[in-house]
Amino acid sequence: MKSRMTRKEMLPLVVMTISAFIFNTSEFMPIGLLTDIAGSFSISESKAGMLITVYSWIVMLLSLPLILLVSKIDFRKLLMGTIALFGIC
Repeated sequence: MKSRMTRKEMLPLVVMTISAFIFNTSEFMPIGLLTDIAGSFSISESKAGMLITVYSWIVMLLSLPLILLVSKIDFRKLLMGTIALFGIC
């Protein structure tokens, strides 16, 4: 059994780690910017928090159907497409 991973074997792990960091950071960022978001939309902080909450519920409810929909797509193509779409947006 190997005790060390080669660079080629480690590359997917590094890419997934970076991707997870980027996606999680983008999901938690609105919480830290709640006051600024409320000010930009000229609404109260509680209404801005409700907007973020509604967004979170929509993501939660649509996650499973979306996973089932894309489960037939090749993982690498799906990952690269998702990262590209995220980068463009």
